[in-house]
Amino acid sequence: MIALRQYLDRKRQRQEKLLSIYLTAGYPQPDATLPLLETLVAAGADMIELGIPFSDPLADGPTIQASSQQALTAGMTLRQTLGIVQDFTQAHALPLLLMGYANPFMQFGWQLLIDQAQTAGVAGFIIPDLPLEESQDVYERLEAAGIGLVFLVSPNTPPERVERITQLTNSFIYAVSVTGVTGERDQLPPATSEFLSR
Repeated sequence: MIALRQYLDRKRQRQEKLLSIYLTAGYPQPDATLPLLETLVAAGADMIELGIPFSDPLADGPTIQASSQQALTAGMTLRQTLGIVQDFTQAHALPLLLMGYANPFMQFGWQLLIDQAQTAGVAGFIIPDLPLEESQDVYERLEAAGIGLVFLVSPNTPPERVERITQLTNSFIYAVSVTGVTGERDQLPPATSEFLSR
């Protein structure tokens, strides 16, 4: 079983809440990433999503777009990120997931990425623009390496697709609670509770 799934199952069995925090790798500068990860642990994070900076983050709002651009301008790379992750996971047991777009991962090379992610101790991947229909090869490679692949569902996801994702998932399902780009909101649509109860 995927270690990330085991971790989440233990949390669920103990009826513990889980604080998952997102951080863009390399923001505000590459050498700040590891100290910021350490700060998140000290602040009580249970799981960390480390965003891979990308020049065209279409699904993200202005905050993540700006942090990604600054990280790229400062020279942050995927290879550097994997090194930082390895330093972090050698000292901490909490799951760290890489969240990013498929393009930089494909350019790096899927198998090389998965091999290095396994060595670094990456617990899972969240790839918002990797369609379910095109994910089988990546899913199988990640699963063979003991790494979870997190699928996304939204209020617009048809029930039969949600069911397929539920059957396939080996870690958890990322529920996108609102349509459009990510970012701050002062309220959620009324249908969000109904969506999450599905």
